[in-house]
Amino acid sequence: ATVPEEPQVEKNTILNIYPNQAVSNVTLNVDAEWIGKELQLVSMTGTVVQRILISSGSQKISVNGLSSGIYFLQGQSAQSRISHKMVKL
Repeated sequence: ATVPEEPQVEKNTILNIYPNQAVSNVTLNVDAEWIGKELQLVSMTGTVVQRILISSGSQKISVNGLSSGIYFLQGQSAQSRISHKMVKL
């Protein structure tokens, strides 16, 4: 008997953020499955500070209005869930 394969979740290829010690802007590179989905930028206290609608595979967002610190870019699609740390200088 064959065992059904578990769905594979590719880690760290779904989302790439650069530069990841940002002062004013960051560029998000995402897999096609994320286009049309929303990502949330969440502070260390769990507060959603920004909502980002993904409109293309490579998208620039402004982080000018954020205080310096560590944030998490989070989102969920039908196939995967992401949480990626970002540092604002």
